[in-house]
Amino acid sequence: MEQLIAEIRDIRKKMVKNAPPEMKKVMLNKYVSTIFRIRLLALALLSKKETYGYEIINLAKGISIEEEPRISASKVYPVLHEMENKGLIKGRWHGRKKIYSITKKGLKMMNWIKRSWKESIILQAKVFKKIFNEEVKT
Repeated sequence: MEQLIAEIRDIRKKMVKNAPPEMKKVMLNKYVSTIFRIRLLALALLSKKETYGYEIINLAKGISIEEEPRISASKVYPVLHEMENKGLIKGRWHGRKKIYSITKKGLKMMNWIKRSWKESIILQAKVFKKIFNEEVKT
């Protein structure tokens, strides 16, 4: 898992480093970047296993890059609370820790995000090919 986190962080650093200045602004937008990252990471992690907020915080910190707003408990727990209120996740107390799990609604949201991203990437590759007359290579 640590290797994957490091790889994701490195890819994100390269993306931001190579982006034009106006795109960096969008990519590093405090609200979009922080809140969306927390929601996405929480859903992704919880779709694999139950966990507690501290683990979500550590994962978010692990893939963060220097230019982005810092992820902290003061940002993560309100987002988890909001997601719980919306029925995307549910929490149960286990001693002093709250253990979170994903709900059916949360799984549907996660699947929608994955489909949307995949469709977006495919569409972007088609547009790239039309504009530059070359395939997207990874």
